[in-house]
Amino acid sequence: MRLQVEVDFTRKAKYIIRYGLVSLIAIAAITASVLCYVQYTTKTITLYNAEVKSTLVNVVPKANGTITELVVESGTHVEAGDVIARVSPSVSSEDIANLEQAANLAKKNLEELQRGQNITVPVPPSGGDGGSQQRIATAAARLQRMNELYDMGAISASKRDEAAAEYEAAKAAAVTIAASSYRTVVQPTDPTVLKNAQLQVKQAQTALEAAKKASIVTEIVAPISGTVYCEKLQVGTQVKADTPIATIGSDSDLHISVEIPSTQIGSIHLGQLASYTLDGKNLQGSVQEIEEETDEEDGIGTKFAVISIPEEEAKGISPGMATDVILSKNE
Repeated sequence: MRLQVEVDFTRKAKYIIRYGLVSLIAIAAITASVLCYVQYTTKTITLYNAEVKSTLVNVVPKANGTITELVVESGTHVEAGDVIARVSPSVSSEDIANLEQAANLAKKNLEELQRGQNITVPVPPSGGDGGSQQRIATAAARLQRMNELYDMGAISASKRDEAAAEYEAAKAAAVTIAASSYRTVVQPTDPTVLKNAQLQVKQAQTALEAAKKASIVTEIVAPISGTVYCEKLQVGTQVKADTPIATIGSDSDLHISVEIPSTQIGSIHLGQLASYTLDGKNLQGSVQEIEEETDEEDGIGTKFAVISIPEEEAKGISPGMATDVILSKNE
């Protein structure tokens, strides 16, 4: 009896395994067929989690300073020229006074160099110094003769010394006559030195003009119309000239970006019509571009469809808005 039950159970188990596996294969085949049918018969493709984006333009202050007031909050729509924040300039009246003094000193130094340097030079007598040179030559010849006689023992040392004294006196008289008068002449400044002085004047004047302009800049304004992003900006923040402190998403370049699933890459093409809803409005655009972004870590690329937004409908739409996009497969 026990053997009979075991045989029956074994037969049933084999039956279940055999026909259950067949059933699973059949279900998978039916499911695949349904998916293929849906894929090839549906006329639209829906892409989810699309986001409105735009070209970002930096907001930069024109002078150094400290934020004293935030006029708008991050995410606010602004027009070109609207005030985003107010600042207290870091240039003081004392700084301007010091720069003015430096500019004046540089200008004065240049003027002096342009006039040249006055120097004093000796002026030879108008009659020349021929007589002095003749006396020196005569005294030198006599001294030589006295040295020869002294060496022969013909004269005493005092005679030779007397001739030497006359020779030295003749030379001293000639020097006195030659330096008896002087005149002042202007020596031009070296061109390299003059050029450096001119550059210093230009630099000092440029620094002064920049400081004067910076001292009156008290507002940071939007360079374009769009949505401002300034999450990190707050009262007390130190800002520097020409250093970005915020960004603005341009109104003139609003578009939708949406990731393309790998299973749909072959179904998306340029010019394809797209429908979506933004700000309560049902809008239509088209696929303008297909971009690919590569992950730096794993090197895997992800493709995104860039979809247009009609300019006439852009009012009320801002970067960051989310929507779903329906693409027509027949276009």
